[in-house]
Amino acid sequence: MIESFSLVSFFQACQWGVAFLFVPLVCWYEWSRSSVFCRWCALLSGYAVQFGLIVLLVDSGFEMSTVILFGSISAYAWIKLMTGWLPTGRKASA
Repeated sequence: MIESFSLVSFFQACQWGVAFLFVPLVCWYEWSRSSVFCRWCALLSGYAVQFGLIVLLVDSGFEMSTVILFGSISAYAWIKLMTGWLPTGRKASA
């Protein structure tokens, strides 16, 4: 039987990989119909928001898993905000 401590430590190590892959997946999903420049801007700014918040909150007293979660949520919110600025292809009804 697997000890719960080894399973928890495995998932804590996997959090960094998931957080690193989260921003490109969200960018690909949200910006798939945009130009390459828009995709790169969203990717780089999403990483800047995510890891910037993680660096700011490292010594805040929260557990590291919570800090990673806050960073990922903020990156997702930032990418969704940038998606809202895109012009939509709606046609005006005459």
